Amino acid sequence: MLKNILFCLITLPAWTQAETYILSHFTFKNGDWNTFLSLQNGSSSEQEIDLIVYDNQGETIGETTWQLAANATLVGSLDTLIPFAAEVGWLSMHAQTDLLYGIAKFSFLDKGTSSLGLTKVTDTGIVFPLIENNQNWQSGFAAVNTSDQSASLLVELIQPDGQIVDTVFRSLAAREKLVTMAADLFEVQTPAQAIIRIKSTQQIAGFALSFYTGNDQIVAVPGLPFNYEVALPDGMSPDAPIETLQLTFMLGQWDVDASWPIGGGVRNEGNGPVTCYFAEDGITLRRDWDVFMNSGAHVLGFDTHHYDVDIQAWRAEWKPANADTAPSRFIVGNIEEGTYVEIHTGVDGFGKPYTAYTRFFDVTESSYEVQTDWQYNDGTMAISTWRASFKRAE
Repeated sequence: MLKNILFCLITLPAWTQAETYILSHFTFKNGDWNTFLSLQNGSSSEQEIDLIVYDNQGETIGETTWQLAANATLVGSLDTLIPFAAEVGWLSMHAQTDLLYGIAKFSFLDKGTSSLGLTKVTDTGIVFPLIENNQNWQSGFAAVNTSDQSASLLVELIQPDGQIVDTVFRSLAAREKLVTMAADLFEVQTPAQAIIRIKSTQQIAGFALSFYTGNDQIVAVPGLPFNYEVALPDGMSPDAPIETLQLTFMLGQWDVDASWPIGGGVRNEGNGPVTCYFAEDGITLRRDWDVFMNSGAHVLGFDTHHYDVDIQAWRAEWKPANADTAPSRFIVGNIEEGTYVEIHTGVDGFGKPYTAYTRFFDVTESSYEVQTDWQYNDGTMAISTWRASFKRAE
């Protein structure tokens, strides 16, 4: 009797709820690549598998349904299994069973091949445990926003010693995919061996591939999921772009030593407090300045910084206390080679136009440096036209 009960339990079909299976990337690009799929129905009943194919921008290329008998396997190149043209993209499959077992094989001409299982688990973070960039191996990866809402991604490049050497922010539309070589994504030189960690505001999935020179060998690196909960600083709105985190190192109270040149190699120096906090909208960072210079000048006013998702850059504005007589200045900033840089144009006291580059560097939890250099239209430079050293107030 007990044997019969156990047999019945073992053979009960698992179709209590729909399961989703994901292949984060496929390609037939230029006819050089092929993606081969093997999909086995491990259940004891025929399964109807609903397939949706998306392009890299998240738009639906097409939908179809596969019928797969109990214990049967669907095998073939994706370009023959799906009834519509799709050179690159990703796909999701939905079935009333958790007993689908699938693997994708990627091949380049008659050279390297590699294989990877389909993904069932998505989360708000994924880690690629080994990314390579050396004379023999180069790695790339695909990460898909599997949700129906836009996602903000924070992509970290981590050395083997644990140091985060670069951070890149990306926004993905619903169902959109980020696919790139690691060396093309980051501003800094990608280490010979590294880890890439992606944190997202939506569910994501992905994997990496490492290519030996000439694609003679290909190694698949699964994206390992983890749960990431964005730890927002005090005052930051959950609706703020995730890129806002790029400048939250400025938050807090600071003692500032500031200077600018006044001629003959002499600089006008000063000191005073600067306080940075989020404005009421929870999106804009505001810094209040109250710095007295030795010349008697008073740097009094505030600046604001907010990330503009439309232009994929920061917008900064300086508003002096005497704004009625001194106009505001609008500045655009972005991350360049791991350093935040603001750029604006102006005219010096002799009427010569220049472009100003303000760099924020040597950033730590307790200090950071800011320096502005001018580049004139004839190529000559004026170095350190503004310098400020920030030290966190005790």
